Amino acid sequence: MDVTTQWQSNLRNENDYQMHTTEVLFPKLDNGIYVVFASPNSEDDSVFAFKTIQITNLAVVTNDVTTKTTYQVIDRNNGKPIPDAKLKITYQKNYNGKTQTENLITDSNGETSIKKSALRYTRVKIEVTHNNEKAYFGDYYINHAPYTNLTLQKNTTGAPQEANHNL
Repeated sequence: MDVTTQWQSNLRNENDYQMHTTEVLFPKLDNGIYVVFASPNSEDDSVFAFKTIQITNLAVVTNDVTTKTTYQVIDRNNGKPIPDAKLKITYQKNYNGKTQTENLITDSNGETSIKKSALRYTRVKIEVTHNNEKAYFGDYYINHAPYTNLTLQKNTTGAPQEANHNL
């Protein structure tokens, strides 16, 4: 793996052995996925940390309603919808099904949707491409559509019985 850039940031030592967080300014990076590797300025190479980050101007907003899940692609800097973005959505049906893929394109409001079925969609991952930018989102799930036409029946036999329903 090639080093894209290096920089130094001075971190404050609180000397209290408590957990602290801080924000560090990054240099400007192009669209993509990076591994950030951090280590102290010392000869001891056994102390380090790393984290994968994504640099993108794209964001996905999810709206989950009874019959469908809508994904809206927006510019994360100004909130404007992004029409004609390509979404490659991969998922599994009911936790153990084969991985399936749907290729969708956003409308003029930056939206596209997946119609719900009687199955749950799990491990939903979204790859968004627009112009020369690509971004990855997930791990989502889509709950099944609600059951319709439920009927209750009185159990007169004493044996376990399931309700009839049309899915």
